[in-house]
Amino acid sequence: MKKINSDIKNREFERVYLLTGTEAYLRSFYKKKLVEAACGDADKMNISEFDGKGISVREIIDLADTVPFFAEHRAITITASGFFKGSADDELVEYMSQIPPDTIIIFDEEKVDARSRMYKAVNKNGYCAKLDTPDAAQLNKWIAGILARDGKKIRRNTVEFLTGRVGTDMAAIRNELEKLVVYSGDREEITEQDVISICSLHIESAVFAMLDAMIDKDRDKAMRLYDGFLKAKESPHSILALLSRQFSLLYQTKQLSVHTRDANAIGKVIGLYPGIARNYIMRSDRMDLAYWRSAVENCAETTYNIQTGRISEELGVELIIIRTILGAR
Repeated sequence: MKKINSDIKNREFERVYLLTGTEAYLRSFYKKKLVEAACGDADKMNISEFDGKGISVREIIDLADTVPFFAEHRAITITASGFFKGSADDELVEYMSQIPPDTIIIFDEEKVDARSRMYKAVNKNGYCAKLDTPDAAQLNKWIAGILARDGKKIRRNTVEFLTGRVGTDMAAIRNELEKLVVYSGDREEITEQDVISICSLHIESAVFAMLDAMIDKDRDKAMRLYDGFLKAKESPHSILALLSRQFSLLYQTKQLSVHTRDANAIGKVIGLYPGIARNYIMRSDRMDLAYWRSAVENCAETTYNIQTGRISEELGVELIIIRTILGAR
């Protein structure tokens, strides 16, 4: 990101950029910033956009070779093309070294094969940026920076509470921050109560609520939450996948917590932010290792029974709820 920010600030652009990684918000953000810096946000005549597979390579090259209309640069954005997975058009690969200096091509691809000829051609003749979800410290700084521009402050523990509730998807967080700024009015500090009052509960957090009900042997609440998922058009398959993931993470956390209670260390091993890892540590403490292992095995068995047609997905989740409750001590 430092390289792209520097290019934008100095207006010294590479002829081709590849923006890749799991964070769609960052890919979209920097694609827009590059285009605006090169062409201006109102210059539509020198901006061309392509999206999806089946894009004409000849059309891209013809546009790239066209002199910008009364401007310094022409920008071409190409999203989800599939050019970086396996074989790519030889003409396009070779063209990466022939792009005119007044043209900027920006590829936006979530997943790429770094061994592909196309990736190597872009890396050699331009810049490849890996844009994954920032770590906890970077995410905290980003959130605080956005709120600061609106004259707001937020404590670190409130940031962790926010990401634990809405997830770590940056686009989703950005939307929730806008709601929080409006909701807090003239108050300077964003509080946990603000988050509870106005922020949407991410499905993964909602599944945690259902899991808590299962551990508490509260069958009515667990089934009521599950029914709410179905009414909200969430598929049983998605709920099962999330439950399986939660049980697996809780099982791993329980294993690790025998050796350390450090949320940073545990989070690093299982791929969770420290604030979220602390929640897993507290939940895993409620049951012993055998309980969590049994829950993981139960999910695996249920998934197998669904895949082999022995039971339906909806019934499968109901059985997991019942068995988890019966297994609680």
